[in-house]
Order: sequence, then structure tokens, then C-alpha cells
Amino acid sequence: MVRRRRATLAGRLVMTMVVAVTLVAAPAPGTGAPAEAGDGRLVVADTAASRLYVYSVPEVRLLATLENLKLDLHSGTVALPDGRLLLVDALSGEFVVLQVGWSGTPEVVGRVRIPTPTAWSAVDPQLRYFVASSFRNAPREIAAIVDLTSLRLHQREFDMKGDDELHPMLGGHPLTLYVSVTGELHAYPLADVLADRAATPAATARIGTGTHGPVIAHGLRKLALTTHNGLEVVDIAGPMLGRHRVLPWDASGRSGGRNTRPRLAHDGRRVYGAVWPSLPAERWAERQNDIHVADLEDGTVRRLALAAGIVPRVAISEPYALFFNVHPAGDAAYVLDVRPGSETFQRIVARIPLPALVASPPIPGESPAGRGSRSGAITPDGRWAFVSQGGDGKVAVIDTAARRVVRVLSVPTPLRGGGYMVALQPGMRLVDTVGR
Repeated sequence: MVRRRRATLAGRLVMTMVVAVTLVAAPAPGTGAPAEAGDGRLVVADTAASRLYVYSVPEVRLLATLENLKLDLHSGTVALPDGRLLLVDALSGEFVVLQVGWSGTPEVVGRVRIPTPTAWSAVDPQLRYFVASSFRNAPREIAAIVDLTSLRLHQREFDMKGDDELHPMLGGHPLTLYVSVTGELHAYPLADVLADRAATPAATARIGTGTHGPVIAHGLRKLALTTHNGLEVVDIAGPMLGRHRVLPWDASGRSGGRNTRPRLAHDGRRVYGAVWPSLPAERWAERQNDIHVADLEDGTVRRLALAAGIVPRVAISEPYALFFNVHPAGDAAYVLDVRPGSETFQRIVARIPLPALVASPPIPGESPAGRGSRSGAITPDGRWAFVSQGGDGKVAVIDTAARRVVRVLSVPTPLRGGGYMVALQPGMRLVDTVGR
């Protein structure tokens, strides 16, 4: 949800700061066991308990517990092919590099203090830099850029001029920092930003307000932002900005809502996410959710009926997108085929019933805030999916080939609110470089 700011500031004011490095090459406090089996990792974050757990996949055996680490949910994580998981620790106010341990014990291998909490995060296609935006509810927000080789930190401050969140992205050639401020998209050559040479943007484009969710399709040289107007797509050529078009939220005879958590599929061109008409919070059980599909290459848009109730953020793998819902009539996971050329492309190929939320399920007619919810993850190859039971400390393990829950994993803490999960595998491809 986009929040209101306490104040605005007319005009643009940009300030750059270069901050000294803090390097920590030791694991966070916790317990661990050697990773001896499985070809993947499942990371489960209990944000309410400030803990993070790493499991082997498919055995779902606990490999490590990291205590006193509170994953910043809004900015999420970026999972790199070499097993590094990039995240922000809201407890310490630090950017954290977690090595999930393909052949050893998962451990934290780097920390840098940055402005927290954070709103959005991303990496560049060459995996050299990480960027995260601050979430301070202030008239100015900060883009914190971390060199992933040296862990050197650069900061730049932006005048937001309104109510929107700062969305940073890295891409283009030469490498460019793209940021959305209220009603505008700016482009800065990254080399100039790092050298404190870019006082003004190299290019600016007008966009809508209400931004909440970025995507950058490097192969197509396009970026996209969720706004009240639609999914706004802008062509990029390094620091230059080209054609701008708006893809609508309403499509296929279905209307209402917008995709506030867009995810780029592995085909590098299609964006998926859930949309729903706006209703008062206490009417959550009446909410009818759709899947919104936008093709950044040809500009076509589709909406597919999904399910009623609450639908948290989608998880995407090479072959499948994983959606899931919470509803009084029963919760389920939905597996959508996202493989171009498949006979079932963009069709829901499985609806898998989930164990009910027990400890604190949301109550129809009341706001779901503070009640149980769910988070989900899927391995990059699409073979295993996971959906949490918030408040119950459990995770449903789904075999996508068998299309059923094959195990319920008990987590040491309750996962109040649903927590957060992400799955990694060696050799996975990174197409979507925005934090999820």
C-alpha cells in the first residue's frame, strides 16, 4: 500500500554521499549444520520473531538458524545464482549478504549499514551492484548503492515532491540508475552517480502517480512501473529514455484493481501479478482476484479469473507461477503455466487445497490486519512449491508434478503474519533483477 507523506518539497534537490565501508565476514548468531543433501535451499523468515531459517530441498531439513535478523518484508530479497541471498535486516539497519551454502553451512558473509526501513531493491544484470530505496515517510528518500565486490556504499538523496515511493532500478548500457520520484522517471549514468558528477538527470519522463512496483526487462530494454494509470512501460537506452506507453489494468472484460507486486517471468517479456477491485478491508472474503498478464513486447494485456479472498504476492519459477489464497471456504495454491509454447500456457494447471489456518485465521466481516496469512515460494525449476501457515508455524510442501501437498513442515517459531519465503537452486537463471 502506498503511504501518505507528512510533507512535500517543491523543486528537485539531489545530494550524494559516499560512506565508509563496514565489512563483516562472520555468520549471524545462530546454530548450523553442514549442508550435505539436496540440490536447493528454502529460506524461511519469521519477521515477527526476528529469525531466519535455511532448509535443504527437497528434504526440507533444517541447516541453519539465524537469530536476531529481521527481514525487511517490503524490499524482499534478491537471490543470485551463486547462492548469495541479498536482503535488508530491519533490526540492525544493515544490508546483508547471506550465503545459503551449496556445500557448507549457510552464513552471513557481509554487512553494510544503510538507511532503513527500505521500500524497493534491485541488482544490475552483471550482479555488480545492489540498490535499495529508503522508506522513511519523508519528503526526501535515499537510494543506497552497494558495490557487491567491495561492499562500498554510495548514497544519493532525492526530493519526492509528493506521496509516492522511490523505485530504483539498474540497467542499460552504460549502466544507468533509474529512479521514480512523484510523477517522474529519472535516468542517471551510474558512473556519474558514483563519482558525484550527476547533479541533474540525463533524461526525464513524465509518468503517473501512485507508483508501487517496478520491473525491468533487460533483454527488451524496457522498464515498467505500476501506477494509478496502468502498467507504464518506458523504453531505455542507457541514460536515454524512449517511447512511453500505458498498459491498462482492465482487460478481458474484467475490471478493478492494479498489480502492485509485478513479477517478470523467465521469458523476459511477460509480467504477472494479482489484481482485485477495491473493497473495504472487512469485506476481504468478498474480494474476487484475477491474474493480470502484460506482454511488454507487444503491449497486449489479459486478465484471468483466479480466486476469492486474500491473495498475497506471487512467486515465479521457470515453468510456473505460484498463486495462493486465504478464504473462509478453504485456502488453495494455484499453479499457472508460464512457459511460452506450452499446450497449457497461461492456464491454471493445478488447484491444490492447503491445510487451514488454525491459530488466528482472518474473520469475515473484520479487517484481516494482524491475523494469520500466508507467504509462498517455488524452486526455480518449478519442481517444489511452499506455502506457509501464518501463526501456526507450518509450511505446506507441494510436489508440483504430483500436484498435492506431500508434507507439512513445522518451523520453530509461529510465523505470525505468514512470514516470508524464497527458494534457491544452483545454476538458476536471474531474469527478474528486482527484489521480491
